[in-house]
Amino acid sequence: LKSLLEFEEALVHEYGHQILYHVMEVVDPLVIDHTGEQFKLPWSGRERPFYGYFHAFYIYILLAHYLGRIEGRPKEEQQRISHRIVHILRGLIRAVPDLEATNRLTPRGRDLFEILKVEVDQMKKRQGLEGGADALAN
Repeated sequence: LKSLLEFEEALVHEYGHQILYHVMEVVDPLVIDHTGEQFKLPWSGRERPFYGYFHAFYIYILLAHYLGRIEGRPKEEQQRISHRIVHILRGLIRAVPDLEATNRLTPRGRDLFEILKVEVDQMKKRQGLEGGADALAN
């Protein structure tokens, strides 16, 4: 890791995974992923099974929330943070229709997705990006 910001992101990222692992082990499975089909992540272009895609969606919402709370950093770093939030939000907006259209969420997974979808909508409004993924295109 090259910077404090990267370290912070890594901590939030791993913490988020631990939360989902715990929920899926103790509470209820969230996804049904037995086909082996791969999905392209909108943030990186990497391919993951549906389980990984859903995890990434959750993790990036956590990261965007965390990054949005950072204040008082040098101007250059605050700009990098703002750009990172927009990059994450672009991916979240593109991921919503993929996840919405699937039948691979359990009832609890669908409930969590609906809550997360509201979070994405709220983030879009806070960033002034209500136009959807097309409004975020480079």
